[in-house]
Amino acid sequence: MDEKLHLQWRGRPVGPWTYEQVQTALQSGEIHSMYQIQSGGEWQPLREYVERREAANLEKRAAEMIAARVEQQRAAEKSKVQTRKLRAGGVHAPAFPDPPPPLIKGAHSLALRDAEPETRTSWLAVACLVMSMCNFIPYLNTASWFVSLVFGHLALVQMKNDDTLDGRALAIAGMIVSYAVVIFAIVAAFFLPAALARVFPIFE
Repeated sequence: MDEKLHLQWRGRPVGPWTYEQVQTALQSGEIHSMYQIQSGGEWQPLREYVERREAANLEKRAAEMIAARVEQQRAAEKSKVQTRKLRAGGVHAPAFPDPPPPLIKGAHSLALRDAEPETRTSWLAVACLVMSMCNFIPYLNTASWFVSLVFGHLALVQMKNDDTLDGRALAIAGMIVSYAVVIFAIVAAFFLPAALARVFPIFE
């Protein structure tokens, strides 16, 4: 019985599936080779697992073909020897079987890489970080914190819905800076009005 395989992508579990179901999901685009798969108690990239398993299957099929070819050659040689013995009484030495066709390594790996979706950095995450840096520019920081937070939250939602998008660290970094500025402004408004006016000249 085929083992049940557990997969995950960014903490989202998938499965358990059989290996045939994993192949079907790869071909349909439901999952991609950047997923992580659990095998032997350890998590590893799905691409490496599929390459290793397909290589093992190719070797197994090649060994079976060679064994069948050798068996056919032996049967043919045995038949020839028996025929020649009946005709002339001679002994015919069996010929060596033809060498098996060479295996083309890496073909499945190349096909898998071609089908792999490319990751892209979310422009909203980049914009969030850039606007958070504007919090240190007088006057501009009056509204930049709000724009940064909006871009950051939109970027997280966008990346959650699209697995090919990256930039979560950029968005989170920008949001941390903007939230820190907001907290500072609230505290300074009550306890350090002079510091608030220096950071946000509009409140002078």
